[in-house]
Amino acid sequence: MSQEDANISPSSAKEEKNLLNDSTYVIWYGVNHLASIVIPVGLTMLFSAILVNVVRPASFTSALEQGLTVYMVYKQEADNTWDSIWQAVINSLVIVLFIGLMTFIMVILYKYNCIKVLYGLLYFSTFMAIGYTGWVIFYMAAMQYQFSCDLFSSAFIFFNLGVVSVISIFGTYAPPLVKKAFLIFISCLVCYLLSFFPDWTTWILLIAMALYDICAVLTPCGPLKLLINISQNRDDAIPGLLYETTLDHSDGPLPIDETPDEGVIPAGEGVITDGDYVADSEIEMEEGGKINRIFEKESVSLGLGDFIFYSLMVSKASLASSVPFVFVFVIILTGLLLTMAFLSVLEMALPALPFSMILGVVTYALTYFVVTAMTNQFALNGVLF
Repeated sequence: MSQEDANISPSSAKEEKNLLNDSTYVIWYGVNHLASIVIPVGLTMLFSAILVNVVRPASFTSALEQGLTVYMVYKQEADNTWDSIWQAVINSLVIVLFIGLMTFIMVILYKYNCIKVLYGLLYFSTFMAIGYTGWVIFYMAAMQYQFSCDLFSSAFIFFNLGVVSVISIFGTYAPPLVKKAFLIFISCLVCYLLSFFPDWTTWILLIAMALYDICAVLTPCGPLKLLINISQNRDDAIPGLLYETTLDHSDGPLPIDETPDEGVIPAGEGVITDGDYVADSEIEMEEGGKINRIFEKESVSLGLGDFIFYSLMVSKASLASSVPFVFVFVIILTGLLLTMAFLSVLEMALPALPFSMILGVVTYALTYFVVTAMTNQFALNGVLF
């Protein structure tokens, strides 16, 4: 071996080792980045589907369905399919307009620094979701399965749960795991209530929410776009119910190369939003593309609205049969991963609903009207047992 080869070999070995370490970090980051948001979404959808199917007392079902008619123009579905679809479109437009109006009110309060009023509304909504809605669902389960339940004691317990949930979500004292658990719990409870919407109204509403999400995020005058811009100008956190995961790089492999900052180019910074977007964070890179150094923590945020509508679609599919449930469950997670893939390419805030909602509705229609019908025929003819 020549002297020249001896001089080059150690450098090449070090370079190869650094490249291998960088590749290991990229894999570690990618897997944890996806798992940190996919796992809680999957758990929320699963728990919501179980709750919707297990707690369904006939005596309370009609009352809840009647209560939701407040948000609908047409109270009952028509006998004709096309009339039902048309009525569902009108009902969905009314609900979406109501959601848009509430979002604009939130933007106005935030813009004019009415922070106490804004957080007061958030505190009240959180408390009612767990303290009241949770207690009602618990009481429904007690009536359905006929187990002893002291009305006042259970109300006191859920009142305290509501207070603790507000402190845990908006305060700084509770561990992150407790905050995340309460956010998932709230998503399941709200999803349970929305599951009593009529079928056609629910499915049209999911499509309408996906379209609204696009307009609210990507148009210059969209309410969520305005909220993001105000937050960025103030360099302040957006108020809202956010499920945020933080990736701690001290738990994973780190690149060996610790060269100085010269030649380092920021790869881009995503935006953490108020609930309808996936957010990415910053990774600094060298000109050659190798990861040079990183921040200690990176976060991914997803709003509770996304959790709720994902879960609502899965819950409605589970009420039909197990086949649509499985297909819709998988396709929603696929849509979420597709959204995160586009986020990494575009490096901008993106709506988290469109891919999952559109793919989910199409998948449900195909599985319910094609796959389920086919398997039922197979079962009747003894092909499947």
